[in-house]
Amino acid sequence: MAAKRKGLPKSVRFKVFNRDGFVCQYCGQQPPKVVLEVDHVVPVSSGGADHLENLVTACFDCNRGKAARGLEAPAPMDAAQKLEMIQEREIQIRELKKAMKKVNARIHAELEAIHGIYCGAFPDYHLTENFLNSSVKMFLERLPFHEVEDAMRKACLRMTNSSKAPKYFCGICWNKIKGGQ
Repeated sequence: MAAKRKGLPKSVRFKVFNRDGFVCQYCGQQPPKVVLEVDHVVPVSSGGADHLENLVTACFDCNRGKAARGLEAPAPMDAAQKLEMIQEREIQIRELKKAMKKVNARIHAELEAIHGIYCGAFPDYHLTENFLNSSVKMFLERLPFHEVEDAMRKACLRMTNSSKAPKYFCGICWNKIKGGQ
């Protein structure tokens, strides 16, 4: 009987999950519906290494189904394997929540910074929550923060009317997205 291979460190598995967006690269499922594992693109038995380039996020069924069986017939699990899978799912959910909390905190800080630029130019006015959470947030998803920040500064400098600055800001951002400067 062959010796059991040592598993990948959790830090490496998390790097792969984070890189792949916590999504199975074969079927597109993600926690909490499935337990994620790290799969070797080139199997270790065929000389594949534990390098990040050879590792991919896979759900339990896709990863285990790659052996001699098809994906429709995954290997049966015993109680210990089920417990390990449940524990791994809980760890992945916690890590996903931590990552999402960091992303949300960054987005919130960026929205506040853009709003601060506007309020600095027009102290008696505020951008609506709807404008911040729809338009500004969408631009932050499509453009680097510094470009959105620069667009709001330009709009506030060029427009003396507080209601025209947001429209001008949107125009600048759309031009950047479409490739114009």
